[in-house]
Amino acid sequence: AALASSLATVALLALPGTVIHLLLGHIDWQLTAWLALGVFPSTYLGSRLALRLPTQLLGKLYGLFLVILALYFAYTEVTV
Repeated sequence: AALASSLATVALLALPGTVIHLLLGHIDWQLTAWLALGVFPSTYLGSRLALRLPTQLLGKLYGLFLVILALYFAYTEVTV
């Protein structure tokens, strides 16, 4: 329940900024559509997989993912 409450709070706090960027025309709708095509099915499949994996394995996989991500950002020049 705490995680769901936290996520709901984050979503509500992000809403005003999202509306402002929408009104200013800062949203790339083509990119948004492509992201949605991958995000929605991946979220569904990932949640189903997470429920089937043992908790310890899931934690180790998540830790490995974070290490790989940290190494990527440490050795890659990221420009905005």
